[in-house]
Amino acid sequence: MDSKFKQLYNTFSPEPLPAGDEKYVDFQAVRGGSDVLQLAHRIELSDKTMTCQLYSGHMGGGKTTELYRLVEALRQLGYQVVYFSAGGMDVEPEDARYTDVLLACVRYLLQDLKAQSTEPLYHWLKERWDGIKEFLNSQVELNLELEAKLPLAFAELSSTIKVNPSVRSKIRDLLDPYTVTLVEALNEFIRLAKPDSHKLVLIVDGLDKIVKVVTDESTGRTNLEEIFIDRSEQLKRLACHVVYTVPISLAHSTSAVELENRYGQRVEILPMITIRKRGTKELCECGLKTLSELIEKRLQVAALTLTDFLNEADLKRLCLMSGGHTRNLVQLVRTALEYSSSFPLSTKAVDKAIAQMRDTMRRSIDAHEWEKLAEVHRDQDEKNYRDLLFRRVILEYRDDDETTWHDIHPLIEEIEEFKTAMMKIIE
Repeated sequence: MDSKFKQLYNTFSPEPLPAGDEKYVDFQAVRGGSDVLQLAHRIELSDKTMTCQLYSGHMGGGKTTELYRLVEALRQLGYQVVYFSAGGMDVEPEDARYTDVLLACVRYLLQDLKAQSTEPLYHWLKERWDGIKEFLNSQVELNLELEAKLPLAFAELSSTIKVNPSVRSKIRDLLDPYTVTLVEALNEFIRLAKPDSHKLVLIVDGLDKIVKVVTDESTGRTNLEEIFIDRSEQLKRLACHVVYTVPISLAHSTSAVELENRYGQRVEILPMITIRKRGTKELCECGLKTLSELIEKRLQVAALTLTDFLNEADLKRLCLMSGGHTRNLVQLVRTALEYSSSFPLSTKAVDKAIAQMRDTMRRSIDAHEWEKLAEVHRDQDEKNYRDLLFRRVILEYRDDDETTWHDIHPLIEEIEEFKTAMMKIIE
């Protein structure tokens, strides 16, 4: 096999790009002007008043790459930034609660801030250690050594909640009544470690992946509302600037206004790259061209041009079928490489990649949802179908005038069930 195939296959891995990566493409102009650095501007403007901002968008749409840019920009402005992804070692997205998020914040602030004393957090944990340690595989047995091993203890506590469902609820039951005092102890620790705490920013990525779970059948209340609304005062109370990611389904729920009221500003949403003009079949050539630049930059590792790699029609089709979703485009190209053995990639390989992703998407849609999707396509509005937004079956776009609109993922348009549903609502 040509070594270039292996190079490209790995280059088209759907992973976030670090700040300054040569493969990065600035999509701001084709995302309605959306710019993550607006969050940094608000932090700068706030002076010594702590900010708490919410950031959202479709999973795989480029949020983490943009947050890496935010981290770098803030550091250049003189801020100390603690960034972590809660979906890594700490928060189970299928069953997440506020306590899990708070413990993860404690873990990474302890890990990244160099303080002469961890006494506030030490005393908080010491008072509860006897009740907690029976659920952990902890080597920290003696109170005398607990302060020295405090970062390890909180790391183990956070990780255990994620990976051990059998004890998850028991640990939460023990700690939930004391989260307010934990926030107070954490804030005291932050002030000791960082006296100029207005120059500290905590960025919590990965919370957008949290799956909605109904926690109260009588009221229909969910874990998302428990975390981001019921516990909003605690989320906002940290003694530093904070950015939390949130699920796009919550940003478009009936709680959207309440979120804005509680946090003092709207949720910043990263939209998709515009591929078609609203309500028409007319292509947005600027958006498609910028998406092709994403492919072109990754080809440089193998010293290939776009013409070497794909014919023009297949290139445009891949960009269009991605829906303006960057990870989908990278995955489509990667799959096409799997069905190829020479350059340029064959139309047959591109067809297979598109068909494979389309079939996966078709299987994610329930029978009663096809008519909902037809309505969205007809009206260019998400119709409060939040689960479909969360699953990236409906995508969000933004025009230059800040007008937000929605459409189905273009892969869906050729599915027979969708065509039938469209005929039904037109009749």
